[in-house]
Amino acid sequence: MTGSMMHQRFSSAVLAALLWFAAACGHAADVLDLSGTWQFALDREDQGVARGWHRGALPDRITLPGILNAQGYGDEISTQTPWVLSLYDKNWHLRDQYSKHAQPGKVKVPFLAQPQRHYLGAAWYGREVVVPPAWHGKRVVLFLERPRWGSTVWVDGREVGGSRSLVAEHTVDLGLLTPGRHRISVRVDNRMLMDYRPDSHSISDSQGMSWNGIVGKLELRATTPVYIDDAQVFPRVSDRSALVRLRIGNAGGKAGTGTVTAKGQRIPVRWRADGGELEFRVQYPKNAKTWDEWSPALHKLDLRLQGTGADDARRLRFGFVEIKAVGKEILVNGRPAFFRGTHDGGGFPLTGYPPTDVASWKKIFEINKAWGINHVRFHSYNPPEAAFAAADEVGIYLQAEPGMWNAVSPGTQGQLESRLRQVDRALPRAGPAAPVHQRHRPYRAGGAGTRQGDRFPRRPAHRPEALAQQGRLVRPRLRSLTRGHRCTRDHPRNRPVDRLPRFQGHRQVHRLPASRELRDLPRLRA
Repeated sequence: MTGSMMHQRFSSAVLAALLWFAAACGHAADVLDLSGTWQFALDREDQGVARGWHRGALPDRITLPGILNAQGYGDEISTQTPWVLSLYDKNWHLRDQYSKHAQPGKVKVPFLAQPQRHYLGAAWYGREVVVPPAWHGKRVVLFLERPRWGSTVWVDGREVGGSRSLVAEHTVDLGLLTPGRHRISVRVDNRMLMDYRPDSHSISDSQGMSWNGIVGKLELRATTPVYIDDAQVFPRVSDRSALVRLRIGNAGGKAGTGTVTAKGQRIPVRWRADGGELEFRVQYPKNAKTWDEWSPALHKLDLRLQGTGADDARRLRFGFVEIKAVGKEILVNGRPAFFRGTHDGGGFPLTGYPPTDVASWKKIFEINKAWGINHVRFHSYNPPEAAFAAADEVGIYLQAEPGMWNAVSPGTQGQLESRLRQVDRALPRAGPAAPVHQRHRPYRAGGAGTRQGDRFPRRPAHRPEALAQQGRLVRPRLRSLTRGHRCTRDHPRNRPVDRLPRFQGHRQVHRLPASRELRDLPRLRA
């Protein structure tokens, strides 16, 4: 089989191996933690903007990070709660077997992760912050790790930005804030802001994912006017070297020069008024350990940018790993890998939202590994950064997906474009036009399109467009548009199921050689 045929075949499979780099323990920049008590108000009538809520104090109080549903706000659960969901019996409460669970004040819904309270609409979060004198002349960014769904931000009554991402953090560049007191107001709207299928796990009440709030890190971050906007590392196993790609941001608007320091090297760099790019290679010892599920060895790379108006740093963490498809096999560092997968839709009913700390995710992945699982598929959902960090350390392959689960057929071109925009944000990409919001680590084994394979036949032109877009985003890695089964055979890019490498689902071991059976795992590990 030729390399191009293999590439085509695997491109339409369920899983694409884009294992690569990891970014970072963050900027070496000043950070102001905004967690704690915030002012708060529900905006049931959507009148907050008209009434100037972004300019003044709010009446209630809430703790962030957190969600309003778990802090006494929202509506009590009833038989008429407007769930974000379609795969259920809407008349369940009329059935005799559920009558005792349908009483006012005692409603227990049998088909979803029931929250303490439910609310769909806008909510306002506000507080005052004090920018320290040391930040004079520095660029300031508001970092909100996981608002849900849409966020709009005001500073001192002036709208400065926002986001609708379900797969990445929301960051807003506040510019050069003067030292002193400022007021930050954030409006979060968790209604159906885009035409998504309501059963998508990123938004569906089936997994308790319709909450309103801001979870994870809430921070103001300060950098010099010229800063490291993005840093990516692409390891090469054969010679234990790593290609580093930097994107330099420039809030000062003036061209300049400087150096980047990495592993003892000092690389000269120039930037334009709108920023710049730099690419170079660093060498590690020839015996540097590789990364796989059995031995998840990680390496660090410290970067520092210095020059005219620039003094910024990053620490990258990555693994030397190579994944490729050969025939029916998926090879990790040249050895056949048997992927034993499970499903995670983001449901955490005890808290109402996914954890954003590494320890919680390590516990989850270690339990999976204790039961022989080495692969987790996040169906129509992209977990927080902490999940990737934990999988990095534990040795788990992840298949994260965009936050939508929609049919793509005639008349739905906008949905395809929306999915591609999510991929654009979820996968790091060099170039000034695409901000990087999620840095996936070396263990990441999947970037699939959320079960689109059985929905493309009516509009076959969609598939090449989507694959081409993914190719631009993740060129050094194999990629996947779909889950790898139920594809029609008459499509030019489809192949019989038994000829597709398959990670998760009932056809995972369909007609594969005996060496892929569980009894042969010890031999595979040797």
